[in-house]
Amino acid sequence: MQQSDLEETFNYLKSKNVDITKLVYELMTYSSDHFVFKKPGFKSLWVNRKIDDFTDKKITKEELKNKPCYQIFYDRDKPCENCAVEKSFKSGQPEETEMKIPKYDGEVYIMKAFPVYNRENELVGVFELRLNITERKRLTERLEYNNKKLNTFDTLVHEIKTPLNLINTSLQILENKVENDKLDKEKLKKYLNVINKNNLRLQKLANNILEINKINNGKYTPCLEKFNVVEIIKNIVESSKPYVNMNNKTITFNSTQADILICFDVFDLERVIINLISNAVKHTNDGNTIEVILSTQENTVIITVKDNGPGISRHKQLSIFKKYSQGNETTFRLCEGAGLGLFIVKSIIEANGGTISVISKLNEGSQFIIKLPIQSICENCYNHKSDQYKLENRIQMEFSDIY
Repeated sequence: MQQSDLEETFNYLKSKNVDITKLVYELMTYSSDHFVFKKPGFKSLWVNRKIDDFTDKKITKEELKNKPCYQIFYDRDKPCENCAVEKSFKSGQPEETEMKIPKYDGEVYIMKAFPVYNRENELVGVFELRLNITERKRLTERLEYNNKKLNTFDTLVHEIKTPLNLINTSLQILENKVENDKLDKEKLKKYLNVINKNNLRLQKLANNILEINKINNGKYTPCLEKFNVVEIIKNIVESSKPYVNMNNKTITFNSTQADILICFDVFDLERVIINLISNAVKHTNDGNTIEVILSTQENTVIITVKDNGPGISRHKQLSIFKKYSQGNETTFRLCEGAGLGLFIVKSIIEANGGTISVISKLNEGSQFIIKLPIQSICENCYNHKSDQYKLENRIQMEFSDIY
């Protein structure tokens, strides 16, 4: 509505002998939104009844008129961060910010501030309007979540369909060659390898989905074992070398100590490290080296997996440990994955009392840093017994989606 339309409306109301002051007062007083007029110095000359929604304090009219609002409501000695009223007093323009109200946990408001000028064009105050957008935010977040679920479903279908198609194609070729007696040993190995590799991809995807359901339902329970973490990770790196080299990269392992005893779920630690190495292979250029480094700091063991690939943008780093997130879209196309790995990695590490973080710059590579507690006494732990066959099977499965 233009200003001229509003003037026309007021003129009409005046012609009908309507008390404009009373009308505006009633509209603002009984509005479902919060209105307040603030003089310079953040002193509130008038507020409507919705002021009770923002504090449990008993505030008198005199306090509102003589004390800055940030002192009365929040016991501060200066305006709140990102305050729209402060911005409007400074800029002389309408301002808008988003804020949460301490009285109601999680409720979100839009604060709008409108400067008021007199006929001499002097700024005499600011009208503040607060709109509760909590439900709107929830609906928006729910819509975004549902869209993510739909996109995830499409991704998972693609992840299942691709290996199934490759398995089906290989089986058809084998059938054709068997019927025509043209099957030799080398070709049989080739097609069986395709079938096996894509079978592992499907197993990996199924395992990840089951693991996520376990985590989401609070049913993940680590099976603690006491072991030398240096020995375990060195073995993972050595066992991964053939797969890393097959992808035209190299991998090295270094530790500041020969023995570091910790209590952890060995199976899950192997999953975590294999996943990080696999990701590094996907993101590292041919001919480059992936580094796995072990060190200690006080009562903490630090495991770093470092690559010198394209790096991860600051924006992507904020979501990389969330479900269905891939750090590098181009890499995602080259090396398929449903974006489940790092979410599981983070959940496993945190469930075992550790932390994981990423340090990365575009075009300078990435470092994934795991910190685990070194426990001197580990109750309900038993000594670890290695199973090389299972380890190699897990490595083969993790690398099955790199091609």
